[in-house]
Amino acid sequence: MPSSTPSPSVAAPARRLLGLDQARALAILAMMVAHFAPGLFKQLPGLSSIETPVLWFGRTATPAFVVVFGVTVGIVFLPRFLKGDVERTRQRLWRRTGLIVLCAVLISVPHFVRMAVHRPGPGEPPPTVWDWVFGTYTVLFFYAIGLALLPAWLAWLKTWTAPKAVAAGGVLWAATVLGCRAWPGESTLTGTEFVRMVLISGPFAYLPMMGTTLVAIPVGLGLYRASKAGTDGRFLWLMLAGGVALAALGAGLGFAAGEYDLDRIVSGDLKAPSRPWYFLHFGGMAVAAIAGLELLTRGVRAFRPVGYVLALFGQTSLVLFTAHMFVLPVLELADHVGRMSGLVRVAVAFVPFAVFCALVMYGQHRYLQRRAAGGE
Repeated sequence: MPSSTPSPSVAAPARRLLGLDQARALAILAMMVAHFAPGLFKQLPGLSSIETPVLWFGRTATPAFVVVFGVTVGIVFLPRFLKGDVERTRQRLWRRTGLIVLCAVLISVPHFVRMAVHRPGPGEPPPTVWDWVFGTYTVLFFYAIGLALLPAWLAWLKTWTAPKAVAAGGVLWAATVLGCRAWPGESTLTGTEFVRMVLISGPFAYLPMMGTTLVAIPVGLGLYRASKAGTDGRFLWLMLAGGVALAALGAGLGFAAGEYDLDRIVSGDLKAPSRPWYFLHFGGMAVAAIAGLELLTRGVRAFRPVGYVLALFGQTSLVLFTAHMFVLPVLELADHVGRMSGLVRVAVAFVPFAVFCALVMYGQHRYLQRRAAGGE
C-alpha cells in the first residue's frame, strides 16, 4: 500500500495505491521545473511559447509536496500509531529525519564552496555568519523539523483524528497570517529574521506547511480505511471531486483577495509569505492528482507502464531531489573550462542528470523485483 510499486510484469494487488507515488513524482518534477526552467528558456528562446504554462506547473511544487506528505502520514504512519506500534514508528521517523538532515547538509555544500571562494569587491561588506546560514535554507528544513516533531502530533491525533487535525491546521494557518502581520521582517540577515523565516514567513515555513499537512492527514487515513473495507474505489472518486472543489475554492478566494494573477504566480511573487488560498488551490489539485492517477492506473491498461515509471520516480524522490541540487553548481564549474550556450549548455547540464535518474530508478525497479520474487 504505501511506497513500493510492482513491476508491470507482476500482477498488482487490487488495493495497491500507486497514485500517491505518482503524485509525489509530479511534485518533484514541478520543483525541478521551478529551479531549472528559467535558465532553460533563457538558453532556448525558441521555446518561449510554452514558458508560462511550464513555469506555472513549477509553482505547484510546494503545496503538492506537503499535501502528498500529509496523505502519506495518514496512510502509513498514523495507522501504525493507532495499532499501538508507537516506538518502532517513532524510531523510523527519527531515522528518516537523520537522513533528511544529511541530505540538507549535502545540498548546502555548493553554497559553502561559493561563500568560501567569494572575494568581496570594493565597498562590499564581508559575508557574515548569517549569509552562510540563510544560504542553506531549502524545503528540507521543513521536512527535518516536520518529521522530528511528527510523533508528538501522531500521539495527539490517535483520537478524534479528523476534527483535531482540521482544527490544528486552521490554528497553525491563523498563526502564520497573524504572525506575519504582527512580526514584521528585518532588512538585514539576523538570527531573529532566520527564525521568523523558518517558522512563518519563508517559502517553506513550518507553521503553514505543517498546517496543510495536518489537514491532509484525515484524507490519507480515510483512504487507508476505505482500502481495508474494500470501498476505496468510491473514496477515490470522492477525493477526485473534493480535490477539484478545493482547487476551485482556493482560486475563488485568491480572486476575492485580488491576488490570483497568473504573472504573479509564474514569477514566484506569491510564494512567500504563504497564503491560505494558494495552498488550498494547488493543494486541492494535488488531492485530485493522487486520486485521478490511481483511478487512471487501475482503469487504463495503456497507462500502467508510464504510471509505473512515474511511481519509481516518486519513490526515489529524496535521492533525485538531492542530486538535482548539484546540476547548476556543476554547470558553473564547467563554465570555468569553457563558456557554453544554447542546446550544448542544456545537454551538458541535464544529460548526466537524466542518466543518474535512470540508474536510480532502475535500481529501485530491481529492488522491487527481488521483493516480489522473495514473496514479501
